[in-house]
Amino acid sequence: MFVLGERSKKYFGRGIRHGACAAKLEPDRVEGHFWLGVNQALHAEQCGGLSGARLVLKARASLKRAAEISPSYHGAGPLRVLARTEHKAPWFLGGSRKRSLILYERALQLAPSNSVTLLYCAELLLDAGDTGGAIERLQQIVDMEIDPDWESENARDKSLAAGLLAEIKTGQTR
Repeated sequence: MFVLGERSKKYFGRGIRHGACAAKLEPDRVEGHFWLGVNQALHAEQCGGLSGARLVLKARASLKRAAEISPSYHGAGPLRVLARTEHKAPWFLGGSRKRSLILYERALQLAPSNSVTLLYCAELLLDAGDTGGAIERLQQIVDMEIDPDWESENARDKSLAAGLLAEIKTGQTR
């Protein structure tokens, strides 16, 4: 449902239902909790308002549970998505750049060459005013070999990283 949701947002709701069912059927397995949290976070972004706020809180809980079970699942996905949620959530929903950075660092200890985590971390560093740290992460993405298991993500992230580096060099970033 996540992959389909990238094409049509209507699938995030289905992803939430399927993830919740999987988490209920196998509460000690990471997959249901992780994909439930991913779809909740993405649906929250789409909804906004009070519904979005509730979904952010639910996503955080699902992702924390996934991280407890297996923080290394899907290239340290539970930590990566939890960090992204902390980064993007407003302060009144408990968002925190500091916690986000700690989570990204933990994720990168487990999966140091995950281009998605590196890109998200670079975006956080840019938002925090650490241009040097962001450039380092972005350059790492541009220079990395394509991992066959993450080929589409790596190709997308290499392009995004190169674009952000160009924006930084011309002074056109956020």
